[in-house]
Amino acid sequence: MREIVFTHSGNLGDILFSLHFIRDYSEWKGADRTLMLLTYGKPAVYAERHPDGDVQMSEGSARFIMPFLRESGLFTDVQAAEWAKVEQIRGQIDGCVDLDEFRQKRISFYGGDNRLWFYALSSHHFRRDLSENLFEGKFGGDGRAAGKVLVTCTERVNNYYVPISYCLSEHRDGIAFIGLDCEHRRLESLTGYPIPKIEVADMADAARLMKGAKGVIGNQGGLWSLAEMLKVPRLLLAPEYMKAGGALTYGPCVVHPLGGECDVVQTIEQSVRLPDFLFR
Repeated sequence: MREIVFTHSGNLGDILFSLHFIRDYSEWKGADRTLMLLTYGKPAVYAERHPDGDVQMSEGSARFIMPFLRESGLFTDVQAAEWAKVEQIRGQIDGCVDLDEFRQKRISFYGGDNRLWFYALSSHHFRRDLSENLFEGKFGGDGRAAGKVLVTCTERVNNYYVPISYCLSEHRDGIAFIGLDCEHRRLESLTGYPIPKIEVADMADAARLMKGAKGVIGNQGGLWSLAEMLKVPRLLLAPEYMKAGGALTYGPCVVHPLGGECDVVQTIEQSVRLPDFLFR
């Protein structure tokens, strides 16, 4: 029996964006068992304030994503452990693939999308179809956000040319917030009006919420990465430097009524019309 142990210390978006590689690598190796070991508490330094503070992933974030990974169908088992303890025994783990190694590659972190970076961990030439929905038929939508567009707005990686408050100004009655309390308070201060917030127990719960909503709009973060992986209707408010590295969305994404790409909003001119597809 061939077992592969994948270890990953976060962030949440990085874990989600590693899943295509994990599926492809496991199939290539003919794995009978795949274990995901989330390692929390690895020290990190951020240029901007991060929800996990001074670590790649907190224990709370690891616990938040674990139910989603368990329900994904990609793993035989999913566990979490302190990063420092795992490092002490890493050499004793047979079949271990350290997904953190993608950060050691000579790749600009301003490229915007790291899904392809994980494939650099193997010399094998993979098909790499990032438009494929790995979760087709999973995480059935519930009715808590029916008829609403979900908004996720982190404090990091903002598009300062197109404030999210500008995009939402004509749609205030059709939105609901998903995310942290501090992010919710910040968004309400930016918009100047109250926005209902829907609580989620974990990332699997968030996935079901998104699948039952009209769509998702927001900036790059763990929850927008979830929307991207689920291939729900979605709109990303991306800063200019992120788009420079190539596509940020793959597969069925938002389509401008006049044709062409509109999955990434970077200008005021775009923001005037692009959110309409989510709210109509």
